Amino acid sequence: GGRTAAEALLAQGRTRLAFVAGRADTSTSQDRERGFRAVLAERGLPPPLQVEAGDFSYEAGHRAARTLAGQVDGIFFANDILALGGLDALRHEAGLRVPEEVAVIGFDDIPMASWPAYRLTTLRQPVPAMVARTVALLRERLAGEAGPPRSERLPAELIARGSA
Repeated sequence: GGRTAAEALLAQGRTRLAFVAGRADTSTSQDRERGFRAVLAERGLPPPLQVEAGDFSYEAGHRAARTLAGQVDGIFFANDILALGGLDALRHEAGLRVPEEVAVIGFDDIPMASWPAYRLTTLRQPVPAMVARTVALLRERLAGEAGPPRSERLPAELIARGSA
């Protein structure tokens, strides 16, 4: 998902990018940031600015966006709730036009992301496929066929709306 977010922002000509982590010590923030940074490094671009918001709340996203306003032209938030707070801060406090001056991408595709007031571009996790794969792995483990623990990643789908 982080790779997809970076590629989407770069495809729009964005070059001054930021990543907003809810909490830097969570695997979701770490994985998303890792993918985001990897694409920038592969393209020879500087690493993104990073803000650790402290949690995954609307208020934390609002604070993070106020910190970044005017410094970047693209922000990838670790989840949609952070991004919604960020959108409101960018539009209503910083007076920036989204996506003309700054593009915003979230992660999760929560119902509010599609609300007309937000129209958040986001990444949707393949939840049914994740559940099916988890059940299959559990069945393998219960049958004694699983081998050592492992991690699998499934691709997230970019849902393009009006924020990027």
